[in-house]
Amino acid sequence: MYHLTLPEVITHSSVSVEKKNAEYLKLKENKKGVLNLASQIYNYDFFWKCLTPEPKHRDRIPNDLVTSLTTYFGSVEQFKQAFATVATNHFGSGWLVYVRLVWLTWNKKEGKLQLFEGHDAENPLQHELVPLLTIDVWEHAYYLDYKNERAKFIDKFWNFVNWSFVASNLRSTTKGPQKEL
Repeated sequence: MYHLTLPEVITHSSVSVEKKNAEYLKLKENKKGVLNLASQIYNYDFFWKCLTPEPKHRDRIPNDLVTSLTTYFGSVEQFKQAFATVATNHFGSGWLVYVRLVWLTWNKKEGKLQLFEGHDAENPLQHELVPLLTIDVWEHAYYLDYKNERAKFIDKFWNFVNWSFVASNLRSTTKGPQKEL
């Protein structure tokens, strides 16, 4: 199933039972497989957009984002510490389907920034949260460079955050904190 693209999975999930292998049959019986694949594609696409090698996007955090992070977390450094703590302490292991992410989100219902810890292919959109920033804390994201020292990976993560992208995500919320401050 993992060698297929999402459109192929959707196409194959409607093929007759006689032509399906066991994995496709599972998809037909439970469309959750399609949702999980779509979520994983979204999660990884979003994760890569959160990173940049460009100093102009990572070295300066836009003022409105600094203000929002300070309002909800006390300071940018306190936000980074809270984010890193959740990411470092995220428990568990799994296989390809088991993607773990930690997100900074805008909670539309409560009107605030918050951290969201997702399991499996879960993402904040499933909980009506607007994603702003994420990190993949599954071992394949860091093991080759950092072995089992996830905290070192998270520490280096901050050197590549695309703060312009994060701020743009915050500004795109229909009721973001910049309108309340």
